[in-house]
Amino acid sequence: SQSDIDWQACHIDGQPVIDRYLKLENLRTDVDALGASWGLSPGCIKLPASKTKVRAADDIPVAAYFDTESADILRRNQDWLFEAGGYSLDPQDVTRASASIVE
Repeated sequence: SQSDIDWQACHIDGQPVIDRYLKLENLRTDVDALGASWGLSPGCIKLPASKTKVRAADDIPVAAYFDTESADILRRNQDWLFEAGGYSLDPQDVTRASASIVE
């Protein structure tokens, strides 16, 4: 939605200005690919280590956090971000980034 502050920060005259999104769930791979485009070796861009283990408490599926109304709010206001990242708008399709080790 054009009223979304994140949308405004990422668009000029309605056109996206970000040409590459880095995803938390693929952060190491995405950062290495970005570095490679600059001629850097994989792993030379250091990332802080946090949330490096799967947490047992993360067994609640993402969809359980969203009722129809809250999912509709996200779809209405952040649909551009889901599209840019290649994410489904259906909470049933979503897996937690913390369901795997993020390094």
